[in-house]
Parts: sequence; C-alpha cells; structure tokens
Amino acid sequence: MDSKGVYQKYVDDCQSSDAGDISISGPAKLLPIPASLPYWTSSGTAGKFLWRSLTSVFSPEIHTIDSNKKRYNDFHDLCRRKGGSKLMRLIIDSIDYDPEISQILRNFRVINTNVMYKGKPESAVANGMVQCFQDVMFDYADVLVLKDSNRLSVDPDTIQGKDLVYPDLLVTPQSLKQYASIASTLCKAGARTCIGVFLTRLVPDDQGNYPSCLPQEMGMPVINGFSADELADIASVW
Repeated sequence: MDSKGVYQKYVDDCQSSDAGDISISGPAKLLPIPASLPYWTSSGTAGKFLWRSLTSVFSPEIHTIDSNKKRYNDFHDLCRRKGGSKLMRLIIDSIDYDPEISQILRNFRVINTNVMYKGKPESAVANGMVQCFQDVMFDYADVLVLKDSNRLSVDPDTIQGKDLVYPDLLVTPQSLKQYASIASTLCKAGARTCIGVFLTRLVPDDQGNYPSCLPQEMGMPVINGFSADELADIASVW
C-alpha cells in the first residue's frame, strides 16, 4: 500500500464510530530489541488508535527475570541513563524513521497531555516530554484545558484537520483506556488521526497481571526542553 493508502486507511480507522472502543484493541506486541532506528520495543492499538513505546520493562515485582527479560530491562536502563533530552531524541527520531507513523503524521500537532499530571509527582517528566515535542514542532497551542482536577475540555480550533501526537509516560491498561477515550473525543471534534507515543511499557505476566508501578530504580529522568544546539541538530535531520 502506498503512503496515500496507508494514511487514508488510518484516517478511516480513527474516524470510525468504534475507534475508541478499548475492547477491540489489538494485542500489544513485544518487539525485538532494536539495533537501529526506530527504537520501539512495544507496539499495539488502543481501540483503533496506534501506539508505540520506546522501552519495555519486566518488573521483578511480578516477573522472574531471565536473560531475555534482563535484555529489555538493560535496554530501558541504557535509554534512561542518556538523560532527558537524549531520551526524547530517541523517541523523536524513532517517529521519523517509523515506516508507518512517518506516513501518517502529515499535519501534526502535539497534545499537551502534561495537563493531566498537574500536581502529581510525574509532572516533571510529563511537562518535559511535551515541551520537547513542542520545541521540535514549533507548536505551543494547548489542545487540552484542565477545568478542574477531574475534567478536561478540548479547544476544537486547535485540532481541525490535524494529525495528533499523544505523548504519555507508561503503557498500562488504564493509560491505554484513557488514550483511546481522549483520542476518540479529539477525532470526533475535528482531528483526523491520533497516535500515542509512550516512554515505556509495563509488561504483564503470563496471567495478565501488572506491577503496581515502575520500579524506583528504573524511574525516568526529569526531561527538559532541547537546547538551541540540540534543536539545530534535529532540524538538520528533519
């Protein structure tokens, strides 16, 4: 299928009436640890909305760590030790080199998902993640507005005809349900497509159980925006 066909098929998926139905999600895939771009280690759909995850973590809380699981945890550790901006560079370059996503994000805008973490410990990472996307896209329009602690509203003028990037921290059943719900709302309000991009995925055990949280020793670094030199380097590639 050519790039036009790939794009139109995904537009049709995102615009379908059941796009946000989490029960029709495709199974999450654990990808081989990459040696080159794109650096995704997990992928899947939430409803009909695509998502990717840079790293995948097998928590000792629920897993017996064998050599293969240790390789995924070591890759996660390698990525996070690069520091916040270099971690985001891995994600942004992976989007550019992803043969599917790169054909879909034509007229893109980043969703300020960090508003969902206001007042929470994770806000320092979420704020930096969105900031890095905004720096690269030269896009500072807020799509989501926090009305109160439990209610988000959408500015429809910011999303008309846009292909949206939904940045988030962890892939869990709860976060995918939230992603599918918000993506569906945004597409019904005028966006064309939406793609989720996550820092890491918490891998369930064979019984489908998830760990309570990301192990502290595997926590993500605080992420700041890109420096002027980093932005110039990214711009030379994009």
